[in-house]
Amino acid sequence: MKIGILGSGMIVPNHAETVMALDGLQDIAICCVPAEIERATEIATNYNIEYIYTDYDEMLGNAEIDAIYIAVPNHLHYEMSLRAIRASKFVICEKPFTSTTKEAKHLFEEAKNHQVMIWEAITTIYIPNFIDMKNNLPKLGAIKIVTCNYSQYSSRYDKFKEGIVLNAFDPKCSGGALADINIYNLHFVIGLFGTPSDVKYFANIERGIDTSGLVVLQYPTFQAVCIGAKDCGAQGGVNVQGSEGYYHSTIPAYTCESYQMKLNKEEVLEINKNDSKMRMKYELLAFEKMFSELDFDWYNEVSKHSLAVVETAEKARLSAGFKFEADL
Repeated sequence: MKIGILGSGMIVPNHAETVMALDGLQDIAICCVPAEIERATEIATNYNIEYIYTDYDEMLGNAEIDAIYIAVPNHLHYEMSLRAIRASKFVICEKPFTSTTKEAKHLFEEAKNHQVMIWEAITTIYIPNFIDMKNNLPKLGAIKIVTCNYSQYSSRYDKFKEGIVLNAFDPKCSGGALADINIYNLHFVIGLFGTPSDVKYFANIERGIDTSGLVVLQYPTFQAVCIGAKDCGAQGGVNVQGSEGYYHSTIPAYTCESYQMKLNKEEVLEINKNDSKMRMKYELLAFEKMFSELDFDWYNEVSKHSLAVVETAEKARLSAGFKFEADL
């Protein structure tokens, strides 16, 4: 699968480095705004990327490109993904997938109409440790409580306090703690247990955007709490507590590097099924496999998951009383 990159932000080198280490994938193009051409050229040089563009339509017209990797600010995900789909390109769209449920549904519909796939670039659900947790879940008995915490003080918050509003804290750009950081926790919980029956978000809101907060997900027989913060830090991790045992990890849900399983009356088991520190490896290999095998059954499964996360995040956000420009 030959990929064209849209964007030149911090995540792009991570993506490009991972692609270089994998068989079956190759970044062959990068597109940026004119002001970022120097950075894009540096990325292209470092990762053997052949084509450099400042015109998105020109890159979309490159017949060698199979898929577009969308790595632009959140509010642009929908528009740029739609343009790629209509150019008959497969799409890898960075998280959060879209700003609204309406946008997500439209992208999946357009992808179906153009006989391509659009994937959300979310590490969590493809990581072997997460898959192992899901497979072992029955061992925990009846689930009672789930907690996830991913809190990381953002340097952009310093700017925000000074009155300089960057994309990460701009409601016009679909920013905020839920969209940027707590979304990993939602993927973790929904990946394990499906769509909650109810959701509420209790957020710390400054100037119309959530800088931190906790999402309460209600399931028929248990409760889950997802904490995400960009205005303060903490030791992150996850706990899944059941009547017959629990999972515990001091690693946030976005990476699932390792975890413990403790069943009642048994010793603690240290588990790590991951074979690489390159956390983006697993999602990219999954996308390439779906692409090369045209595995629409798997694709439809992960599409439903991404849509459930978008719907849950939207309900959470609206319950907290703040909107994105895309809602209007």
